[in-house]
Amino acid sequence: MTQVIDQTGFIENVFGDVSIPSLTDYVGGNALLLQNNDDPTTAEPFFETLDLIIVPFPSSADGRGFSIARDLRALGYRGHLRANGHILVDQFRAAGLTRPSVDLHQPDVCITARLAKGRVTLGIDLSGDSLHRRGYRLDGGLAPVKENVAAAALWAAEWPARVDAGQAL
Repeated sequence: MTQVIDQTGFIENVFGDVSIPSLTDYVGGNALLLQNNDDPTTAEPFFETLDLIIVPFPSSADGRGFSIARDLRALGYRGHLRANGHILVDQFRAAGLTRPSVDLHQPDVCITARLAKGRVTLGIDLSGDSLHRRGYRLDGGLAPVKENVAAAALWAAEWPARVDAGQAL
């Protein structure tokens, strides 16, 4: 059974009765099924007539569909994009969970890749933000002078001796 899900939840499959050819069989029409090995640029000449492009996800571990969808949008396709197959976001929605989001500026997990001498090294940073950004002194106000400068000024003014003598600074 095909379930169509968008950001609002389950929706009607308005393209349910449309015949959807693959790129090699496409001779016109308003829908197209791309394969994972299809180059999205080959579909570009048909964007004006296409209302729907289906991007396959043969397994939940195969992320090529995300790259194809990104490339289609970058090429200027503004119609419907539909993921077909094993996609975990649909599984989250079907279970009544909220859709996972990706924050490009403050991700929960940062994955880095380093390419050196033909070898890729992947790293996963689970530590979060730097310590100085983790909310230490959230209620602090703006200091007119840095702490070390203020301490040096008090020391130069012989503050301990003045306080002992009852003098003002």
